[in-house]
Amino acid sequence: MKNILAIDTATKLLIISLKSNGNYYYEIIDEGFTHSENIIPTIEKLLSKGNITIKDLDLLVCTRGPGSFTGLRISMSTLKGISLGLNIPLVSIPTLDVYAENINFDGIVIPIIDARKKSFYLSLYTNGNKITEDLDLPFNEVIKLLKDKHKILLTGPDSPLLHNKLEGEINTKLDVNRIDQYGINLINLGIREYNNNGPDKIDQGPLYIRKSEAEILHESSK
Repeated sequence: MKNILAIDTATKLLIISLKSNGNYYYEIIDEGFTHSENIIPTIEKLLSKGNITIKDLDLLVCTRGPGSFTGLRISMSTLKGISLGLNIPLVSIPTLDVYAENINFDGIVIPIIDARKKSFYLSLYTNGNKITEDLDLPFNEVIKLLKDKHKILLTGPDSPLLHNKLEGEINTKLDVNRIDQYGINLINLGIREYNNNGPDKIDQGPLYIRKSEAEILHESSK
């Protein structure tokens, strides 16, 4: 596969990357949750840099979740439209796997996403292997989970937030230099997923590990 487009809109960062004829191109936009405004112009910009058209793409990749409910839908719906319209295969990858990929650390690696409401999405990895499911934990539960752990590396777009909150409670190291790598990680994981399992099923949707506000309000009204 020569040409792969990958998009991550799970957090406040819009990360779009392109592999074109062996070269990598990427854009990272940190303007809050303005993904719907920036996603198409940024795709067009990268295709131009790669000197290809959208019809030249061989594979589409996006993050599946956890993450922002609206953000996840933006990237997945955009790429599903391209996939169905141009018959290009689409695969989705668990978001936390992307942030934890390709880290050489002798200890526990924990990718972090701010889940709002004083909670965090996270999972634990050792030696490149995921050892927990994706978790949605309030801060006090995070402390309980990590209090007997040693050699902890926090990574992911929102890792500085948790690192600062844990200061004085849990000793952690902070991986702050990997944002540029996330897009390449997503491309490589997408290729691996497609080669191993083929494209997503047509009904594959985002992975939510928390109920939406609408679902909570609906249940409380019964």
